[in-house]
Amino acid sequence: MVEREEELTEIQEMTVEEMEMVLKHLPEPTYAEVALFGDFDYSSIYHQAQEVVQGAKLQNNGGLIFRLEDASKENLLNIYRKSNELNAIDSKETGIPRRIDLHKIGWYLDNGAEIQLDPWEVKIKYKYAEPYCISLMRQGLSVFGTNVRLEIKINE
Repeated sequence: MVEREEELTEIQEMTVEEMEMVLKHLPEPTYAEVALFGDFDYSSIYHQAQEVVQGAKLQNNGGLIFRLEDASKENLLNIYRKSNELNAIDSKETGIPRRIDLHKIGWYLDNGAEIQLDPWEVKIKYKYAEPYCISLMRQGLSVFGTNVRLEIKINE
């Protein structure tokens, strides 16, 4: 039996500049989700979960996902920028035990195209001609020379 040595490659999150480049040509998003991490007061959520499912236990440092009410590109970039700043610093050093991370952003375009963006990649689906905003985004990324992962599915 031949053993194969497989190499795993860590996928890096987009830089703030790459996220700006992705968002630059896209319209305002349809929705956005953020994740809460750290020392938030989860007691009310914990008790409600116990009422719904007896024995359900939640960790107190979370990863709870919430939809953002004002999902503007400007607000999302501010959240992403702040999250990156806090990730770069140990929370014990800063005394900031909490953070809000960008989880997922989505678009449903008029022509049936869908775009889903998270900190690691952009997923695009469309059935007909490539939407102009996607063409502009792809062109900008290629000129900028980024390592942003794009997954494009056509006719799905």
